[in-house]
Amino acid sequence: MKKPWGLRKIAGILGCLLFPLGCSPAVREGAIEVLEVLPHDTTAYTQGLVLHQGVLYESTGRYGYSTVRRVDPSSGEVLASVPLDSTYFGEGLEIIEGRLVQLTWKEHLAFVYDIESLERVDSLPVSTFGWGLCSDGETAFMTGGGALLYKLDGASWTSKDRVEILRKGVPLREVNELECVGSHIFANVYQSTVIVQIDAETGNVVAEFDAAALVPDHLRGSPDAVMNGIAYDRDSDTFFVTGKLWPVMYRVRLNGD
Repeated sequence: MKKPWGLRKIAGILGCLLFPLGCSPAVREGAIEVLEVLPHDTTAYTQGLVLHQGVLYESTGRYGYSTVRRVDPSSGEVLASVPLDSTYFGEGLEIIEGRLVQLTWKEHLAFVYDIESLERVDSLPVSTFGWGLCSDGETAFMTGGGALLYKLDGASWTSKDRVEILRKGVPLREVNELECVGSHIFANVYQSTVIVQIDAETGNVVAEFDAAALVPDHLRGSPDAVMNGIAYDRDSDTFFVTGKLWPVMYRVRLNGD
């Protein structure tokens, strides 16, 4: 005998509470289509990447080597570069309110730069470690090494909310470089070749793309030269992706099912 609809609904809710993995959203497996292979500076320990008016802006890390720079995407040439003091470790990068904002790792600060001159014009407090950063034009999204996705007001840099990043109901930690695309966030996962697509509202991973084939042969297995860096080109609906210390950058299309 069928249960009445109300009882079925209650049973389903109780089932999700008792067995959350069975009720977690499915994760689609997408494919990566390589469109171009481009040069990349092998000294760049890439932490953040963003495209603006056909030019890439890149944040590089490591104490004593961190920079914010402007890069020609077609040639890999560094057009301009500003170093950070050796006490700061550069992390995620985004354009917010018309200015570049660069996170630092453990220093609880974000630096703000004029996008034209790369002159540092301000600094902002950060309550957690700084890892990835992106913006949808109103809300800035940030990760700090754990499984939390922090949501900040882009204009005031004040906290709005936070959600847990979940893959099939399990917290996903070390989500690194972020790129906001519509209602989703595309992101690298540290020490992984997987790019995940996250629902920005719920924090659920809805798709993932295995980029293992993009790792240069001589860097496979390196604990330092890992995949990191993703920038979206809205004009062509493609992405630029690279890794720390990689000699190449790829322009790719991420194809879902």
